[in-house]
Amino acid sequence: MPTTSTTGAIQLIRVRNTTDKEQELWIEPLGDRVVLSPDVLYELAATNALEEIDISADGFVVHGWVTRVTALSGEQEGRVIWELPT
Repeated sequence: MPTTSTTGAIQLIRVRNTTDKEQELWIEPLGDRVVLSPDVLYELAATNALEEIDISADGFVVHGWVTRVTALSGEQEGRVIWELPT
C-alpha cells in the first residue's frame, strides 16, 4: 500500500457564481480580489493551510493559502484567472 504524505498537499475547492451578476472572491491574507463571472464554476487550488471559506450575497472570502484559481466552465473554461505571485 502506498504511503500518504500531507507535506505539500493540495486541496481543490470548487465554487460557482450562481447569480446573474459578477461576484468577488477575496483571497486572504493577501487581500487579492478576483472577479467571478456569472454562472461559472471555478476551482481553487490551496495548500493544506486553508482555514475557512465565508460565503455572502456579494461573493466569497477564502482564508488560507490559495495558489491558483481556474475557470472550469463558461467563456474562460480551462483558463487560470489568478495565481499566487512568486
